[in-house]
Amino acid sequence: MSGTNVEAAKKESASSLKKASNSSVNKKESQEKAQTDAEAKPGSSSNAAPETQGEAAAPAAAEPDASGPPPLPEGWEEKTSRSTGKPYYVNTYTKESMWERPTEPAQPSSEQVQCSHLLVKHAGSRRPSSWREEKITRTKEEAIELLQSYRKQIQEGTETFEALASKFSDCSSAKRGGDLGPFGKGQMQRAFETAAFALEVGQLSDVVETDSGVHIIKRTA
Repeated sequence: MSGTNVEAAKKESASSLKKASNSSVNKKESQEKAQTDAEAKPGSSSNAAPETQGEAAAPAAAEPDASGPPPLPEGWEEKTSRSTGKPYYVNTYTKESMWERPTEPAQPSSEQVQCSHLLVKHAGSRRPSSWREEKITRTKEEAIELLQSYRKQIQEGTETFEALASKFSDCSSAKRGGDLGPFGKGQMQRAFETAAFALEVGQLSDVVETDSGVHIIKRTA
């Protein structure tokens, strides 16, 4: 082999070695890049959080509302009045109802009385209007004076309870001479109930004050 051919062979061999080396380097770089891509791929790590974790996580339990009223005593049910929108309370045993929120358990049975009353409303009454007056403006003191004058007439015998109630009572029971019919405990406002159940049949009460106004009560049964 001539000197020229030997030199050419050396150059060709060196070129082949260089290509082989470059190919090995490129292959290694490709492998490293693939490994890096795999590590960077979302979800490939065992510690990665699922994409839906925020949506699927259970909501925190709501804090109890400590500002609401205490639960009703046993045997009572709360309802809403259609006419006033206010709550009232029903004895689930007797179906009797009352406006005041009960503080004691309902009783399965209830004694009953029957009474008539004469109601005089005033500007501070729960609903200061009646079948007699669309807007009542008298003071409570004036209402009490009127009621005491009616009571005096009844006691002196110059007028009957029924006649005065029919003319002057601000309750719709006026058309029945003030008769409320029989009722049990828990059906009337507390002050009215206490006075009514304390009366003997035929007895007349003193002036009784409630949210509705001022009353005189006559027990009839």
